[in-house]
Amino acid sequence: MADTVIQQIKDRLDIVEVVSGYLKLEKTGINLRANCPFHGEKTPSFFVSPTRQMFKCFGCFVPGSLIKTEKGFHKIEELEAGQMVLTHKGRFQPITRTLWRPYNGKVLNIRIRKSNEVTSLTEDHEVFAIKANHCKFKTRPTRICQQGCLTACSTKFFKDYYIQKIKASELSVDDYLLYPINKEVCDVKTIDLEKYSTWKKGIYGFYPRYFSTDIKVDNDFLRFIGYYIAEGSNNRAFIRFSLGNQEIDFAEEIRDLAKKLFGFNTGIHIRDKNKKGRSGIEVSICNSKLSNIFANLLGKGAGNKHIPFELQCLPIEKQKVILEAIFKGDGCYIKSKNEKDEEREMAIKTVSLILMEQIRDILLRMNIIPNIFISEEMKDKNNVHHQKVFAIRWQKNYSLNYSNFYYDKENNVHYWASPIREIEKRDYKGNVFNLTVANDHSYVASNFVVGNCGESGSVFDFVMKMEGIEFGDALRTLARRAGVQLPNYHPEIQTKRNQLYEILELATRFFEKQLHSSQAGQLVLKYLTARGLTAESIKKWRLGYSPDQWRCLSDFLVGQNYQRDEIVEAGLAVVSGKGKPPYDRFRGRIIFPVFDANGQVIGFGGRVFGEKPKDIAGHETGGAKYINTPATLLYDKSRVLYGLHLAKTEIRRVDQCVLTEGYTDVILAHQAGFVNTISTSGTALTNQHLQIIKRYTNNLLMAFDADAGGDAATTRGIDLALVEEFNVKVIAMPQGLDPADVISQDATKWAQCLEQAKDIIAFYFSTALHRFDKSSAEGKKQIAQMVLPVLKKIGNAIVRSHWLGQLSLLLNISEDVLAGEMAKIKINPVISHSQSAGSTRSEIGEKPSKLRREILQERLVGLLLVCPEGLDFVEKIHFDFFTIPSAYEVIIALKTNPVNSPEAAWAICQKLSQEKKEMAEFLSQTMFWAEESQSAEDLFAEIQLCLEQLKGLSARKNLQTLGAAIRQAETTSDETQLADLMRQFSQISKEII
Repeated sequence: MADTVIQQIKDRLDIVEVVSGYLKLEKTGINLRANCPFHGEKTPSFFVSPTRQMFKCFGCFVPGSLIKTEKGFHKIEELEAGQMVLTHKGRFQPITRTLWRPYNGKVLNIRIRKSNEVTSLTEDHEVFAIKANHCKFKTRPTRICQQGCLTACSTKFFKDYYIQKIKASELSVDDYLLYPINKEVCDVKTIDLEKYSTWKKGIYGFYPRYFSTDIKVDNDFLRFIGYYIAEGSNNRAFIRFSLGNQEIDFAEEIRDLAKKLFGFNTGIHIRDKNKKGRSGIEVSICNSKLSNIFANLLGKGAGNKHIPFELQCLPIEKQKVILEAIFKGDGCYIKSKNEKDEEREMAIKTVSLILMEQIRDILLRMNIIPNIFISEEMKDKNNVHHQKVFAIRWQKNYSLNYSNFYYDKENNVHYWASPIREIEKRDYKGNVFNLTVANDHSYVASNFVVGNCGESGSVFDFVMKMEGIEFGDALRTLARRAGVQLPNYHPEIQTKRNQLYEILELATRFFEKQLHSSQAGQLVLKYLTARGLTAESIKKWRLGYSPDQWRCLSDFLVGQNYQRDEIVEAGLAVVSGKGKPPYDRFRGRIIFPVFDANGQVIGFGGRVFGEKPKDIAGHETGGAKYINTPATLLYDKSRVLYGLHLAKTEIRRVDQCVLTEGYTDVILAHQAGFVNTISTSGTALTNQHLQIIKRYTNNLLMAFDADAGGDAATTRGIDLALVEEFNVKVIAMPQGLDPADVISQDATKWAQCLEQAKDIIAFYFSTALHRFDKSSAEGKKQIAQMVLPVLKKIGNAIVRSHWLGQLSLLLNISEDVLAGEMAKIKINPVISHSQSAGSTRSEIGEKPSKLRREILQERLVGLLLVCPEGLDFVEKIHFDFFTIPSAYEVIIALKTNPVNSPEAAWAICQKLSQEKKEMAEFLSQTMFWAEESQSAEDLFAEIQLCLEQLKGLSARKNLQTLGAAIRQAETTSDETQLADLMRQFSQISKEII
């Protein structure tokens, strides 16, 4: 109910109007802006979006700031959405938005140790950092306490170091900034040079010598490209290695490698001093195609030289070969008088920014921290131009005095942690830039990782920050402004939600441990592995096992100081009808934790494993293959989409959602790389599901088998999607297989299924043509009867007209005739979300209770149809609780007629549906709730719970009516009536308690 009230307030209030009461907003494109009230500044960084109904303010970088991408550093102002950047988790994630704004204020210039590079950012930009402590000895005030300190020192501050996300203005000299080290290892056995070729006959030559472009990535090839990066140059017709006069052995090695790798016989040219005084040795390989390939593979010109991007994650042993080859050609030793040979400092200079970055990353992967010094572009006193030069210096056996490595166990990320050497504040006026990055919300700028945005949120977040109040106070403030009647607000509700989260998290860990530690769990692991699930997927989705015991989980949670009624409220236990303690809902089942959009566990799905479920007496019940958590304060199956917490970013990125039915469908799809996959967990697709999906995409691919087109639940889900104007396509499944089966057999077949998905209307067309003969009059009639109702439900008139024309051509029947037949069709209206929201403004105060009451009535009728014995719990006093006419009629019919089996109950309902069309629609809804048959005891408990909740909702409705009457009586000063009303109010209140 609380969530619905919040949505009502958001629907009624415009965030622009609310913010305007605090700040002076000015128009800027489709948004509005103002000076940020949370940060001191001279120019606006605070933006309000009328379309998204949210605010955002963000810190930024000055133009020219270098951001680490998959293909080297790029200037922040040149980046585009879709490019991959390195995040604080040491992995590459896509940019979802690029942001910029004019700025006039202070920026910070930050310089770290081990580098003289300056990074400039606004004071409010958030940075990942470790706040460091100084050594306790006063004689060493600038010395940082770190892991290299003497072991005899008792005050080891470094043991308490941890990563924080703080504003740049909160940084101090000697605080550690963090650079995530990409530890991914991806060996490349062979490389196809042909894909790097843009060679064209006549432009780059006519008949270059043939050579194999399928090259083995071994030490010979790695040395050769390393030598080229260091000493090579590129011409349209050849590549050339230019060496010193004393490097004849080096030249011969290059010549031999060229022969071995490409089959070319090359000469060595020893050049005497020319007119410019130049001399040396040259090795030239004359082949225009090879020259073209090397220009694309390794970069053309000294400023663009780089290690091939597809070789950036090679095993360390192979990367060492490249590094040593570059060093041999372009490196040198820097030796002081007191150093031994093995302690000599090594150095490489390059004018290529990308190469500098790659060498640094290789050294960090080798656990070596280099020094980086940058010489800016300049002209010397003789007016000779010098390019910008990057010098990388390192020692193999270097005792780290300042920079260090830090391992984040929680995220399994290794960082280079480097202290800040200098922070300088300066004025800046001009454009500044920022990024929004998917999933990790961070990126690497120059030498350290930063957050990707600042303050943001809804109208509630804004009021809370501006007023300095808690959510409850903001809720009441905005409710008054919106004219929304709040139900009695109890802070304990939020406390209860937190408690349920804690219980469910403990239960998840319990199930996980049972899976990995128990004997039965080992059998489940073998089964899951046989289904194609990897150990990584099992861990990622937190799968578990519930022991086949009646109160194993309950007893564990009681031991953790939770009450048994709290365990029931969490949906983990069922109240026993025989005066015994509640028993576990999930017994002898594979457990699939169900997560909310933020990744918190809110419920479970359980698949039977081993023997069939048994009742308390030990008899087989024929219970459901799958059971789910019942409706709780956290779990509402009409709103839950399994896997959304991991899929939502990918859904938005690819602008497409694949909707399946089962848990394993989703897990195996994600495992195979189809990350935009979610499921309804075996339940019917609802309007609430669609509204959630619509936040991310309007393109929906639905997977069901070829015969599912006539299924009531599937049909209604399609109808809802069409009314909401989704672009629906159907993934036609092979007969008898589900997505998990297809993916586990061959993931490429599943990819083909996705590519071949048909538009939903085309799917209906093909299904109808497959079933009926379009050449006969009767066949045409049957095709029209199947397709026309679907066309009538299409929300967009243009799309509907298009398909009507297609049907006319297909059947060779006039479009007017078909339109006339379609007009005669009477279908139960499918109300869209926007229609339902717009039509109930005057009833906004009581809609939450009414909606909940309808759900409970549908649920109760569905349970009674599969368990007619539960009718014994329904008494006359309950009849008034049924506000849906069809529900009331079903209950009366079932109570007044002898019903001894589910078949008999359905027969009575079938008769009612023939008499009244709206009854058929209602019964199709109850079928959704009746899908998950359980043991008789479970069903009895569910029926009693529904009746109790209906009683409570009815009582609360009566309290609302009495409250209005009491207020009226107070105005008329009718003491007698007021006393009577107060007595009734008190009596009903006690019943609720």
